[in-house]
Parts: sequence; C-alpha cells; structure tokens
Amino acid sequence: FRSQQEPFAPKTLEDLRRLNEASPLPFYLKGIMSVSDALLAKEAGCAGAVISGHNNRFPCAVPPLKILPAIRAAVGPEFKLFVDGGMNTGYDVFKALALGADGVLCARTFAAAFVKDGEEGLTTRIAEITAELMGAMANTGSPDLQHINTRSLILP
Repeated sequence: FRSQQEPFAPKTLEDLRRLNEASPLPFYLKGIMSVSDALLAKEAGCAGAVISGHNNRFPCAVPPLKILPAIRAAVGPEFKLFVDGGMNTGYDVFKALALGADGVLCARTFAAAFVKDGEEGLTTRIAEITAELMGAMANTGSPDLQHINTRSLILP
C-alpha cells in the first residue's frame, strides 16, 4: 500500500504553484506561521492562507493572533486570511477578526462537542460561540462583522 499523500516537508514556491494549479478550486494554504510563509503563499497564487499554531502543539511557535497583524500588513486586504488553533470561544473569534482575519476555524471545539453530545451538543456549542461573539460585538459597539477592529482591543 502506498499513500497518495505527499511527504510532510517544507514546500518550495514551485511545489506550491503546482498544488495551486492542480484544481480549478481556490487553494488555501494551511499551517502558515510567519510573514515569509504568507508571502510565499501569495506569490504562489493561493487564494488565501490559514494561520495555524497547530493547536499549540509547537511551544516555540508564534501564536496565531500574535503574528496575524504582521501577516495582514504584509499580504494586504485582498488576500484571505483565516486563523485556527486554540479558537474555542466567541471572544477568540472576535479577537481574530479584530486583528485582521477574514474568518476563524473552530473545528476542534466543534468536534469535541459533537463527540461528547452528538448533534445536540454541536448545535449548543455553535449557539454558545455565536452568543459570545454577539456579546463582544454589542459591548464594543460593533453593529456587524465589518466594524470589528483593533480599536475594540487592548493591545500591548
């Protein structure tokens, strides 16, 4: 048996271009942890990137929310950026959006809720995160997602 998955290793610009061109669908590169990686993804023609700390499994890695503003500044507003890894609450979602993310992936917290309590647990968890996000928006005067910005955060 031979796996069809490519070996886990750093990708070159040419590797990324080849992957990007393999399908007519938009290609988003996951696992971005630096400005240089994000710029490489953009240069390769990717539609966007997922900034990921791999759920904090690499203690020496920069946390996604710390590097997000620098990546956003480097790639500009048109390049789509998503964040994952440790996004477990609506407040995490709010912070990521305020710092420049276009979207947030919460798969681990949703999967855990589903495994524990099935469809009802998942539905409840989605409602909880939505309520937390809406509460943060109400408390910061953000009428919609487009009005969430860094003025709503206390930054170091």
